[in-house]
Amino acid sequence: MREFQRRRGEGKVKAALAVLGVVTLAVVAVFAAQGVWGMYQKFASASADDAAAQAQLGTLKDQYQKLDAAVTAYQSGRGVEAAVRERWGVARPGESEIDIIRVATTSAPIAVEVGFWARLWHAIFVW
Repeated sequence: MREFQRRRGEGKVKAALAVLGVVTLAVVAVFAAQGVWGMYQKFASASADDAAAQAQLGTLKDQYQKLDAAVTAYQSGRGVEAAVRERWGVARPGESEIDIIRVATTSAPIAVEVGFWARLWHAIFVW
């Protein structure tokens, strides 16, 4: 009988160790899942930041090209003169403003007389 009780006690110990092992594995799994979730959030944040940085880089490249074109234009005397004329609306002595006035045209169709044979031809051959 004592052997049976001893075996029965060993079973309880084995069951307790099994439960303890399962609990330990569950705790380790929870900590691992938290680590994975944290890494996922960091990756998502870095990906969004990268997309924003790429958009900003595109904008800066456009601005650089515009400024480079302006600098190239300002390197000649003609470019500086054009910029001054455009910005402040100045002119050289003796220059004046030219107003271009267009003559209004009528959009009424011009009537053309069509003869009898032409009307007959168009009546027969419609295409």
